[in-house]
Amino acid sequence: MDLKNQVQSNELQCCYLLYKLTKVMNDAYKDIHDLTPQRIQTLEKILKNLWRVAKDIERLVNYCCSDQWIQKVVMWGNTIEHFVLLAFELELYKTLLQKNIYGQAKKFLFELGTWSNNAKIEEISIITAMAIHDRQKKLSSLEAQIMSNDHNDDERVFLAKYLIKRLCMDANEVNVMDACKVKYDSLKQLKPLYKTSVSNVHKISWLGQKFAEKCYNGPIEQSFQQEASLLARFCHPNIVPFVCYATDDKSCSLIMELMDGDLQSLMHENMRKNKTLDAPFDLLEAMDIMLQIAEGMRYLHQNKVVHRDLKSMNVLIIKYDEYVCAKVADFGLSKTRSSICTYSNLTENVGTTRWMAPELYEHQSPTRSSSIESNKILKYPFKVDVYSFGMVCYEILTGHLPFYEITMMMELRQKIKDGLRPKIPKKYPTSLITLLENCFHSNPEIQPSFDEICMQLRHIKCSLIIE
Repeated sequence: MDLKNQVQSNELQCCYLLYKLTKVMNDAYKDIHDLTPQRIQTLEKILKNLWRVAKDIERLVNYCCSDQWIQKVVMWGNTIEHFVLLAFELELYKTLLQKNIYGQAKKFLFELGTWSNNAKIEEISIITAMAIHDRQKKLSSLEAQIMSNDHNDDERVFLAKYLIKRLCMDANEVNVMDACKVKYDSLKQLKPLYKTSVSNVHKISWLGQKFAEKCYNGPIEQSFQQEASLLARFCHPNIVPFVCYATDDKSCSLIMELMDGDLQSLMHENMRKNKTLDAPFDLLEAMDIMLQIAEGMRYLHQNKVVHRDLKSMNVLIIKYDEYVCAKVADFGLSKTRSSICTYSNLTENVGTTRWMAPELYEHQSPTRSSSIESNKILKYPFKVDVYSFGMVCYEILTGHLPFYEITMMMELRQKIKDGLRPKIPKKYPTSLITLLENCFHSNPEIQPSFDEICMQLRHIKCSLIIE
C-alpha cells in the first residue's frame, strides 16, 4: 500500500502502525507455519485478539485516508491515544503468541506489569514525536487549501479554518471555547433519540457526518462553558468524543459522536435472544468490555476528572463484527478534583443509587451536613468511581442490575450503608472476584486505583487467553 499518496492525515503514525502490523503478522505466520492444526487451535484466542487489533488499525488508517479527512479529524480529534493503544496491543499479543509457542507464557505473566509499563512508555515516546510532525504537516496542508481555493468552495474553506483552530487548541494556542463553537444553523436535526430531565438528545447531521446532539434549554451559562471546555480536551478510544458546541439565546448544545446504543440495552438484548444464558457475554468478551471501561476511567482520572455517575447506561457502545467497542459517556456530572464539592447546572442527578458509592448519599442531600462520609469524598474523591465500576462489572458478569431484588430505594440505601454488596458468582476466577470485591469495599484505602484495575484486568485476560 503506497501510503504516501493515500494518507491525508497522520501520515507518519499510519506508516508506523502499518509497518508494525505487517511485521507482527509476518512473524506470527512464521511462528505458526510448522505447527500442527491441533497446536494452532490452542492459540486461537491469541490469534483472534491479534485479528481484532488488525481490524481496528484498518479502520483508523482508512479514516486517515478518507477524502473527507477534515470531517474525520474534527470528529476524532487528537488520535495519539488511539495509535499508542493499538501499537501497544500489537506488541502484547505478538509477545504472548511467541511466549506461548515456546512454553514461556506463564513466566511472561509474572513480568506482565513491568513489561506493559515499559512497552507503553516506548510507544508513547515514538508516536508523540511522529504526531508533532504530522500535526505540522496537517496545518500546512490546511493553510494551502485555504490559499488555493480556486473553486470558491466556501464549505471546504470553513472546514479548513475550523480544523486549524482545533489543532491550535490542542497545542494551547487558542481559546478552547472559541475553537469549538459552531452555529446552530449548521446543525441539521434528523430524529429525536431520547429525553432526560434537563435535555433532549437528537441524531443530527453536521459536515456531512452523523452526530448526537444533547440540547439544554436556556442560554449558555458558566457551568456549561466549563463542561464544554473540559470535554474538548479529552481524546481516548474509550471516551465518547466531544466534537463541538452551539448556543443561542434559548438553548445550548453539546455535539458528540453518535454511538449504536448503551451497554445496559445490549446486555438486555443478548439475554433476550438466548434465554438459556446466565450472563450477557462469554468471559473473554466480558473481560474485554470491563478493561475498555477501566481504560476510559483511568484516562479521566489521569486528567483529574471524577465522573460521579458511572453506570451501564452511561457506557455507550459500537458493535463491530469482531467485538464490542465500549466508551464512557455522559459527563454532565463530571467534576475536576478542585471542584468536587460543587454542583453543575447540568447535573441531572448526582449518581444513581444502585451504582452510587454510599459516601455520595449524604453529599447528595440538600443539607449536606459534615460527616465521615463527606470527609471520605474530600480525601478520596476518585474512589466513588471505583465503587461504581465494580457495580457495572457485576452487571456485565451476571446480566442483573445491582441489588435487583430490592425495589425500595430508601431501604436499599440503608442496607448498602450497612455493608450490603452484590455477590459475584463463584464460577469466575478468584482473582477477578477479589478485584471486584475490593472495588466496592467500604474502605477507600482498600479500593484499587484505575491504574491497578487495568493492570489486574489485563493480567486476568491474558491468563484466560493462554489457558
